[in-house]
Amino acid sequence: MCRTSGLRRHVCTVTRLIAVAAVVFATVGMSQDVTANGEKRSASAVSAAGSRGPTRKKAPGQPVRLAVLTVAVHTPIFVHAYDRFRKLHGSDKLVLDLWVEQEWAESPRSLEFEGYDMILALRCSIPGLEEAVAAAAAKGTWVVSHSNLKYRDCAVLIDDLPDLAPYYRKRGVANMIGFFERVCELFHVPGVEARRPVEAPIEGIYHPDADRVFPDAESYWKWYATHPHYKPDAPKVGLFVYNTLHLNEETDYFTQLVRGLEQAGANPVLGFWFLPVGGDDTAASPIGRFFAGVDVLLSSSFRLMHEKPWHYDELQKLDVPVLNSIILNIAQEEWRRSRQGMPALYLVPGIVTPELSGLIEPTVIAARQPVTHPETRQQYARTVVIEDNYQWQIRRALAWARLRRTKPADRRIAILFYNHSGGKHNVGASYLNVTASLERILADLGQRGYRVEGKIDRQTIIDSMLSVGRNVGKWAPGEVDRLVQKGAVLWP
Repeated sequence: MCRTSGLRRHVCTVTRLIAVAAVVFATVGMSQDVTANGEKRSASAVSAAGSRGPTRKKAPGQPVRLAVLTVAVHTPIFVHAYDRFRKLHGSDKLVLDLWVEQEWAESPRSLEFEGYDMILALRCSIPGLEEAVAAAAAKGTWVVSHSNLKYRDCAVLIDDLPDLAPYYRKRGVANMIGFFERVCELFHVPGVEARRPVEAPIEGIYHPDADRVFPDAESYWKWYATHPHYKPDAPKVGLFVYNTLHLNEETDYFTQLVRGLEQAGANPVLGFWFLPVGGDDTAASPIGRFFAGVDVLLSSSFRLMHEKPWHYDELQKLDVPVLNSIILNIAQEEWRRSRQGMPALYLVPGIVTPELSGLIEPTVIAARQPVTHPETRQQYARTVVIEDNYQWQIRRALAWARLRRTKPADRRIAILFYNHSGGKHNVGASYLNVTASLERILADLGQRGYRVEGKIDRQTIIDSMLSVGRNVGKWAPGEVDRLVQKGAVLWP
């Protein structure tokens, strides 16, 4: 039996997780489905299994009962939209019931869907859910799905429904209200007229004091130069986030991020974006357009395995440190109580995948705060800043910005090499030639403007290691004194 060290076990585990994630994301990107006998069929063929309109008639005066199957991060848009729908049309037109994956895991309830008139099946993994939805569809419940990966025999794809697809795909709270209104029209609920879909900004630059979303850095900085918080000589710090919170109208979180940087003396620019829907491979990354001229970038993006290719070229051109800002999908209190901290399932999207994209210094800066709507009693998760952690990351960002603005000759760099145990012959680094590598690194630093003093060759490096750059065993206390006399630094 092969024995594996603890570190290697962790590496192997992470590698397997990456492989699993790659398979999952590759599968999600497929536009075709596979039948039981292995034949591929198109999305339109799959959607034909479900009805293109309601088959169940509503009794006069009865509201439409709609179930939405989803995950916690997407609940706010439904709660906010339903609240406004009720204020516009009353509570007797439509009843919304949210089935949230995380809530069900904590407090399971019976999977009975026959009483619903319609099911909107989004991303949601609950054991036995597909079978329960299929049973409801067989009894007349209209099932609409956003993907052909599930419910293939009982659902219609929302993209095949021109009455509903524009509201869902254009996103935003206003369009979700229109979605509810159009559902009522399809079920012939009197007194409800659907608004037209509107174009909600799906990407852009946000600032809480602006009356618009800016399309690019040029227009934003022209406006921000007149803002009272603008400091001409202060570092510019970018914030790159997904667009979900903006579409959910949860911009209070964005405001916290921007204000934190302004209070620290920086000039912030917050850009929101998401991968194009529908497989548009020609869409350009917004990183250069949003963040041209920044000194450092904080990002809670790069969670998806296939996201790096979209931004790779723009990141190369931007050429600034990108710090990893982690948003947890659990409550802050749960995170603080946990001895582990970050849940194991979040290691791949939270740390591994961003690191593969080049992000550094992962820091948890936000969590999800459970909130209950006072009237509907529906629960959703607000994103809230973990203030002390965010302040720490701001300080790190400003330190990187100062370093970036410091001339190479004035920067001080420590190069660490491996000297295991004590003695003079234990310098190594996983089969690398340490002295030859250091010789090349130091020569390259000198060419880049760094101050490298003295002769740079292997023998000089070896002599320096032996005189001031090695560990000393406890069996040779006099050797420590001699190293210190030659200029060695004691650690600790």
